[in-house]
Amino acid sequence: MKRILSDGERSVLRFDEGEEVITGVIKFCNEAQIKAGSFIAVGACQQVILSYYDLERKVYEDHDIKKEMEIVCVHGNIGTVNGSVIIHAHGSFSDRQLEVKGGHIKKLIISATAEVILTKLSGEIQRLLDEKTGLRLMTPSQEGAD
Repeated sequence: MKRILSDGERSVLRFDEGEEVITGVIKFCNEAQIKAGSFIAVGACQQVILSYYDLERKVYEDHDIKKEMEIVCVHGNIGTVNGSVIIHAHGSFSDRQLEVKGGHIKKLIISATAEVILTKLSGEIQRLLDEKTGLRLMTPSQEGAD
């Protein structure tokens, strides 16, 4: 991953062939001490693990797709669990026939390139386990929350 441009609040990152985006964004956030924010991405991938969350069973159903695809769009947010950076991202991906698959992203390996625009927020978005859904939901912090 390469940082292309940064103005303190926003950063443009480029991922190259073979690089994994989710762990790369986490690494960048750790190095830049970012604990709250959002990001978008476009590009091309060679593998993506997409998941669907089964609310009744409280488990993710993983789908490992290993083929060249366009990254139509990825949207994600940045928060923390017990102080560690965590990424929550969803995306859509198109194959040669322009058929689109989408879902929660667990892993995203680049084929040619991915361009990520990341926006840092001040403060921290904390996530805590919600027993009802089985998900780590955003929780208001003491500062800046209603």
